[in-house]
Amino acid sequence: MINTTPSFVKKLQAKGIADTRAQALKYGVERIHAGICNMDAYNRIAFEKHYGGPGGIYKLLYDFSECEEGLRNLYPILED
Repeated sequence: MINTTPSFVKKLQAKGIADTRAQALKYGVERIHAGICNMDAYNRIAFEKHYGGPGGIYKLLYDFSECEEGLRNLYPILED
């Protein structure tokens, strides 16, 4: 059977993201996905409480960049 599901990289490229950046994002998302999937129920609830909902991923990235020296803060780009 042929898999007709598009790859995540192709999905990002279709949204205008360059191949090299799409590959990097895929790697990062794989790591976040694995980390969340391997959490027990208690930690999953705590994660969802703090990082779920609108803007959640940006809050997670902000907390990460705030704690790691040399990283810039990321904020959502708001369109007028």
